[in-house]
Amino acid sequence: MKAVNAIASCLLACAWTSAGFGLTDNELKRAPFGPALFAGTLADEELSEVSGIAPSQRRDDAFFAVNDGGNAAKLYAFRQDGAALGSLEIDGAVNNDWEDLASFQLDGKPYLLIGDTGDNAGQRQRITLYVVAEPRFAGSGALKGGPLKPAWTINLRFPDAPHDCEAISVDAPGKQIFLLSKREIPAKLYSIPLKPGAALQVAKFVALIKLPQPTAQDLKVLPEINRFRSQPTSLALSSDGLQALVLTYRNAYVFTRVPPQTWARAFTQAPQVIYLPPLPQAEAATFNRQGSSLFITSEIRPTPLIRLDRLK
Repeated sequence: MKAVNAIASCLLACAWTSAGFGLTDNELKRAPFGPALFAGTLADEELSEVSGIAPSQRRDDAFFAVNDGGNAAKLYAFRQDGAALGSLEIDGAVNNDWEDLASFQLDGKPYLLIGDTGDNAGQRQRITLYVVAEPRFAGSGALKGGPLKPAWTINLRFPDAPHDCEAISVDAPGKQIFLLSKREIPAKLYSIPLKPGAALQVAKFVALIKLPQPTAQDLKVLPEINRFRSQPTSLALSSDGLQALVLTYRNAYVFTRVPPQTWARAFTQAPQVIYLPPLPQAEAATFNRQGSSLFITSEIRPTPLIRLDRLK
C-alpha cells in the first residue's frame, strides 16, 4: 500500500507540475467537506478587522482571534457560534501588521502563535512572531487572568527579499513554523524552527505552492478585484498533521500529506478545492481542534463565521 501511495503521489505531483497554472478550480477534485453553513457572527465589536483565527487547545468549543495591523495588541476568544468570551492584552507585543494566528501543543502545553508578518509594501527587513501560553477559561467559559506575556519571540527575515506574508501555521511534530507568501505567483513557502535561539532567524525556502489563477474571463470582469482573488490569506494544519488548508479571497484549498511524505513534497501536489460563498476580505481560516470542521471568517464587520463539516 505504501508503494502504491508513493506512486500515486508522484504521478499527481508530476501532473500538477506539467500543467503549470492551466488547471482551474473546476478541474480540481473537491475536498471532502460539506456546504458552507452560517455558524454565527463574531459578537465582540472590538473584532473589527479579523486577520487570524485558531482553535483553543483547552476547549473544543472555543477559538481565538487577532485583529489586523494598527489595532490593539490583544488576543480575543469566542465560541464556535461567534459569542464573545473576552480578550487579553499581550505585554511587550506591538501590532505592526498581525496577519495570522495558529495554536499548537508543545511538551504537553498549549500555545498560540501570532504572526506580525504583513508587509504590503515589501519593505520590512525583519518580521516578528509572538508565542504566548494559551490562557485558561473560567467556569463560565470566559477568559481569565491578566495581561499575557510572550513565552518567546522570534525575529526573522526571508533569505531572498522581504515578502508580504498573511498565512502562517505550526507543524508541532516537526517543530517548525510555516510562512506562505501572498503576492508571488506561485506562492513561496518558507519555514523556521519552532523554538530557535534569540538570534535573528533566516527563513528556509521549502516549496512553491501553485494555486489556480484568475482566468481571462475573471480579468475581464472586475479586473481590479479578481486579479487578487487567488492570493493566500491564511494557512492552517489539521490536528492530525495530515492536511493543510490554504485560504484565498476566492476559494480554499486542501493539501493532503501521506506519511512518510514530507510537507515539502505534499505542497507540490495538486490540492483539492473548497468552493466558498461570497465573503468580502476572507482572511482567517482554521480547522477546529478535532479536525472535523473548518471555520472561515471575514475581515469586515459584521463578521460572519462560516463552518464546513468534514464528510464522513
